[in-house]
Amino acid sequence: MQKCVLPEDAFVTVSGWVVVQMAFALLNLCFAPYFQYRVWEKICEESNSEELLQDPEVTVVSVTKEKVQESFKQVFLHDFGVCFYFLALGASFLWSGEGYRWVTAHPESCNPGGGLSFSANVGYAFAIVAVLYTIAWYCCGICARATEIRSGYQEVEQAEQEEQEETKGSP
Repeated sequence: MQKCVLPEDAFVTVSGWVVVQMAFALLNLCFAPYFQYRVWEKICEESNSEELLQDPEVTVVSVTKEKVQESFKQVFLHDFGVCFYFLALGASFLWSGEGYRWVTAHPESCNPGGGLSFSANVGYAFAIVAVLYTIAWYCCGICARATEIRSGYQEVEQAEQEEQEETKGSP
C-alpha cells in the first residue's frame, strides 16, 4: 500500500481515506445506542411513566405500538444528533464511493487482496441499510410493537444479588 498512488483528483492519501472511513464506521457504531436511548427517553416521556410509577400501586405502564412508532418519528424528525448523523451518513456514502473509485483505479498497488474495496462496499451497504431501516420504521406500523415500562428495577437487582449469594454458599 505504500506504493499506492491514487488518481490525481484524490485529495488525500490512501491512509487518509482509510482513517476517515474508520471514523465513519465509529460514528455508525456510536449512533445506534444513542438513537435507541433517545427513542426510549421519548417513549418514557410520552407515556408519562416516571410520574405514573411514583404511585406504589402502579408497577407497569403499558405503551402501545403506535406510541412507540410516534416516539421514533419525533426523535427522527426533531433531534439534532439524528440530523447530524444522517448528514454524516450521506457524506459517508459519498466518501465510500470516492474511495472505491480511487483504490480500484490501480488495484494491483492500491487494493491488494481487495480489502479497501471491501471497506468501501461496506460503507455503501451500511448507508443503504440505515436508510431502509429508517423508512421501514417510519412508514410501517408492523415494525414497532407495544412495550411495558416496569418499576422496581432496584428490587430485581437486589433479588439477583441475593440469589447469587445463595448459590455461592451452596455446595
